Amino acid sequence: MNEKMILRKDKAVKAIVQSMIAVFGISFLKGENSCWLFLVFGLLTALFYWIEICAKEVLITSGYRGKRFLGTMIVCSGILTVFCILGWCISTVGALNELYKSWFHLLKAFLGIAGYFILISRFLYVIFYMEAAVNSHRLFWADHKGKEPSEILQKLKQLTVRYVRRLRSKPFWTSFFTILILYVPYILVSYPGIFMSDSVSIVAQGWGFADFTSHHPVFYQLILNTCMKAGVKIFHSWNIGLFLYSMLQMLFVISVLSCGIHILLCYTKIRVRYVMALMLYFVVQPRIVNYMFLATKDVFYAAFILLWIEMLFLIKKNGWKAAYGVAYGVSLLCSILIRNDGFYVVGISLLIFCFLDRASWKKHALCLFLVIAAQVLFSSVIFPGLGAKSGSKREMLSIPIQQVARTVWKHPEHITREEEQVILNACDFESLEEIGASYDSNISDNIKDYFVWDAFSTEAKEFYKVWLHLGLKHPVTYIEAFIANYYHYFYPGEKFANYSYGWSQDCFAYTNEHFGSDLHYGSAASGPRKALEDLRETIFGIQPLSVLNIPGIFTWIFVIFIAFICISAKGSGDVRWMMITPGIIILLVCFASPMNGYYGRYQFPLVMSLPWMILAGYDQVYCSKQ
Repeated sequence: MNEKMILRKDKAVKAIVQSMIAVFGISFLKGENSCWLFLVFGLLTALFYWIEICAKEVLITSGYRGKRFLGTMIVCSGILTVFCILGWCISTVGALNELYKSWFHLLKAFLGIAGYFILISRFLYVIFYMEAAVNSHRLFWADHKGKEPSEILQKLKQLTVRYVRRLRSKPFWTSFFTILILYVPYILVSYPGIFMSDSVSIVAQGWGFADFTSHHPVFYQLILNTCMKAGVKIFHSWNIGLFLYSMLQMLFVISVLSCGIHILLCYTKIRVRYVMALMLYFVVQPRIVNYMFLATKDVFYAAFILLWIEMLFLIKKNGWKAAYGVAYGVSLLCSILIRNDGFYVVGISLLIFCFLDRASWKKHALCLFLVIAAQVLFSSVIFPGLGAKSGSKREMLSIPIQQVARTVWKHPEHITREEEQVILNACDFESLEEIGASYDSNISDNIKDYFVWDAFSTEAKEFYKVWLHLGLKHPVTYIEAFIANYYHYFYPGEKFANYSYGWSQDCFAYTNEHFGSDLHYGSAASGPRKALEDLRETIFGIQPLSVLNIPGIFTWIFVIFIAFICISAKGSGDVRWMMITPGIIILLVCFASPMNGYYGRYQFPLVMSLPWMILAGYDQVYCSKQ
């Protein structure tokens, strides 16, 4: 008994020290002082003490390998700690020297790092404890026992039971019509759809008001403009044309989501309650709801990526059957056609599959060859034959352009006359002062759009020499430029941008004025439209629901899911490694895009596919053992 008391006292002291470092280290770094810190300190002490006494014991006996589990926890906590420190520093100060400009700031940074690391690692323990406890039946929710439920509750229970039976017997069609019916209010208020600036540009090219280029994927332009022209030619209405596109997009996305639900219910042992929660996520997640009617390539792209992952799961589970192979091939082909960077996501993923799936490496290699052949055929033969000119390659230069622009902005005195001339030769700016004034740390378009590719391509070698030379002189500035342009992808701060009906109305007005269209929203639905949008954004602006609206949160969940795979995977052949590979490449592509994370569209495939991957991945570990 005395030994237990001594052990518990040791755990209590350890919990007090850890919570003290976590609370005061983070508050000291951020410069926050509040009486609430004492309450937080007490709550964290109790939580950390419980972790030391209970959670660690469960994790040790849950089957995790000790060294692998500890190493993964340290690495994952370290990565997320770096996310927090760098994101906070750039978002508040805008520069990294806040971390090291004096001994006092070094002390603050050290305590902040220690505080974040302890806090994050302890919460990871809670996450993995909950997962292990639920799986081992140490944690469960018992049915309520008491007086008989009312007649209304009994009928509701009967309806739920009937719905679950229907969902189990016909999962695809039941989930399809369920999601579709729940989207009816949004269909009514969103008619004919939601426009954005890219939509206007695509319509301008399709109707001959601008040069037809491959800046926007040609295949996607054909889809949108075909629907628009069908509405105008057949029904004499631009509104109906946009509505045809919106319904095509929505029905395809719902079909892919329903296919995923069908797979979970028919080929895994995931419980129905989790599948129903997944359906609810697809119906209420604010950006999925918002994007469902948005005329953008990213929605189709996200759906094809999810379909690809679903087919990959089925192939690994049931073999290379013809139906799976066709859907797998269509998803690969459409992924590279519907978004320009899809080729890199698909190509690199297939190359990695050759090493992860040694038993089927020839099939993956064949798919890679066919993808490359299709890319060459469409980009070099078919699309030019349709009259599409090659888009500017400056889209690939967002990172070096932002780094040079930030150096010009912060250190113009360190740029020589020769370097200045090379920079100005590549763009339409008159002076370095104009570049510095145009620099925006969150988006490269302000500088990138002024790069003249024809001029740049002739002096590319000289520009890259200047870029490298400036980077050697100001490496911290280059790191700051990269982080400042992308920190929303990993720092849980900024919310996703909302493509509002008001913005869409402005895009309609511009299209009507310049292209002679008649796009408009019905006045009868203006009140419900605004009310529904305000309600959605208000509800999901309240914590904790607001986490569904923050791009950095999805990166965190993805990193934690990768950590879970590292802990539970038995080898490189685990299908979950293949399932997450496209997501990893998509995130890397996000870090080369022109816009920061709050733009949202670049990360949308992860927002749509991550919950499904988590459920399917959970089944691979536990449900298959039952």
